[in-house]
Amino acid sequence: MFKQALFCVCLLGAGGLMITPVFAETVTSTNDAFIVSASSTDPVSQPLIFQMADGRYYHPATGLSAATREELLCLISNACAATATSSPPTATSTVQVVVPVATSTEPVLPSAPMSFPLKDAISRAKTLLQDAINSDLAAHPKKKVLTYDNGWRDVTVALWDPETDQISTVDIQKKGTNVKMKSGEPKIKVTYTNGINSTYEVADGSKKIPVAIRYQIYTEKRLSRKKVQYTVNDVVYTPYSKQ
Repeated sequence: MFKQALFCVCLLGAGGLMITPVFAETVTSTNDAFIVSASSTDPVSQPLIFQMADGRYYHPATGLSAATREELLCLISNACAATATSSPPTATSTVQVVVPVATSTEPVLPSAPMSFPLKDAISRAKTLLQDAINSDLAAHPKKKVLTYDNGWRDVTVALWDPETDQISTVDIQKKGTNVKMKSGEPKIKVTYTNGINSTYEVADGSKKIPVAIRYQIYTEKRLSRKKVQYTVNDVVYTPYSKQ
């Protein structure tokens, strides 16, 4: 026995459980048993669509739903078209571009060294006086020896002129703070006496500054109870101010 019937699908969806006709079936009855063979009414053009309990239509293949069957068919058609025409995503990479900074082609000149005029003048003055000592030793290699010490010392004062940056020398004799001018100018006075720690300054108001001194050191050597001799050595030093 063959009968035409509607095949019903039982679907549990978000809208609830419902039974809805989807396509026609041929039902065969044998000894009160039913054999159901399903055949879609239009398997090519009609996709499988379920009607939910809330009345909306659902397409399980795409997961789309709509209020009407026609609207859902339109959504399914657009989704399939988009899937067919879309190209697979391509991997992209981020490339860091380093832009070179323009640099000047002009040569970099070294900065001028800091200048200390007084320090330079002291160095030049001490060299000048030491050269004079070496010249005297070359002319008279034998050390100067005296048998007495009257307290007077031969002194050469090197003066620096800040305005002209020139070095000049003045020869004097010194005993304590007493001064005898031997050669050169301006006049020199001793402001403090203590051997090679003595200090000097210009006496006539000149702007010249004493920057180096050639001074005689007497080294005593006793030969007997009453006989003494002195060896004379010249040294160079700078009379630093106490101020």
